[in-house]
Amino acid sequence: MSNRLQTEIDELANYLTEPSSALWVQKVQGSRSEVIAGAILAWRPRGGNSAYIGDPFEPRRAAAQAILQARLAAQSIEVTDRLRMTVDDYQVRSERQTSWLLRLTWAIAALTAAQIVLAVIGILGMPLIDQTHSGTMLNGPSVGSQQMVSSAAPIRDQRLTSEMPEKCGRDAKEWFKEFHEGDSAPLGPVITLQNEYRNHYSERLSRCYVMVFQTQEISMAHKPPVTTHNMLLVDVSENREVGRFFDNHSGAVPTKCTLDGRSCASQEEWQSLAAEYMQN
Repeated sequence: MSNRLQTEIDELANYLTEPSSALWVQKVQGSRSEVIAGAILAWRPRGGNSAYIGDPFEPRRAAAQAILQARLAAQSIEVTDRLRMTVDDYQVRSERQTSWLLRLTWAIAALTAAQIVLAVIGILGMPLIDQTHSGTMLNGPSVGSQQMVSSAAPIRDQRLTSEMPEKCGRDAKEWFKEFHEGDSAPLGPVITLQNEYRNHYSERLSRCYVMVFQTQEISMAHKPPVTTHNMLLVDVSENREVGRFFDNHSGAVPTKCTLDGRSCASQEEWQSLAAEYMQN
């Protein structure tokens, strides 16, 4: 064990503030996981303690264990999500490459067929345009055709604008079902109280976003349960995590509060940043 690690463990183990104090909670939350684990070992019952006196370190040990378990649970969720996204992103990229190869093959085949047709027409000396209608075509499109072209473009744009939110809803439902629908099942001491999502298609960014809301309760032996609040913002179009908020309600500062490379210090600030993606 390094001298620095041992020094940090000793400093935390000998911190005199009571575990019920916010200063003590902030001190533990600001320590590394290995430091908290070392302090928990230092707070083990000593053989000289009388049964009448009890274990004076039990409150510190129990509170530190709750904080450490909540942190490890959050890290486990984050690692699992990143692994899922990495695998899914690889699959999406492979599918896109296969799709582009198929399109390129079809384009080459169509071009080859067109060259063959043109060659046959040239050999047979067939006219490319019917002479009875060539005047209109050679002189440019008629007024009626121009109106049809000009009116068709807005119709296509309106149809695309109305279809994208519907597609975003379908994609978001499939994404949540694949990655987070199973989080509702109890897992050991972890009970999920809330597991839902909200999706939005941003016309400004041309992206489909999903915001996941999770509230879980972690049961602890001989102490009150710990409640965690987790919010996740994902770009479904690229299966990319944009931001995450995680809080175990044990202190004033959340355990994790980031969004697209920006840090934050509260749930309200995180939701304000996320609103830029969940509104047009």
